[in-house]
Amino acid sequence: MTTTEIVFGVILLLCAIFLVVAVLMQQGKQKGLSGSISGGADTFFGKEKGKTIDKVLEKATTVIAIIFVIVVLLAFFTDANFKANTDDAVETSDVVETTDAVETTDAVETTAAEAVDATAAETVAETAAETTAVETTAAETTVEAAE
Repeated sequence: MTTTEIVFGVILLLCAIFLVVAVLMQQGKQKGLSGSISGGADTFFGKEKGKTIDKVLEKATTVIAIIFVIVVLLAFFTDANFKANTDDAVETSDVVETTDAVETTDAVETTAAEAVDATAAETVAETAAETTAVETTAAETTVEAAE
């Protein structure tokens, strides 16, 4: 691991922990069951102090969430493995496409050669059969003429 990866990892870990704690400490906007359970913050800090802490936590949560997203993007785009893997993927893709094209061309040529050989064999067989039939007919005609 490089130094930048360690720094990004520590920053992300701290941001994640802060986000979880800050969201859990905020008072809900609904006045349902969760509002009555967490309503102790108003009585502990006083009415106004609880609201100002919520406002500070809201702003801090927004700022830390933005920092978290920026650090994740920076870590992703500065990752040396990402760049190396992307370059390797492009080169591998080119090699695979070239290999596939060569194999396809070889397969087409082989298939074409086999088709030509099969057609030639059929033609030779048909010609031999026709020649035999003609010779037989000629021999029969000669025999009939001699009689």
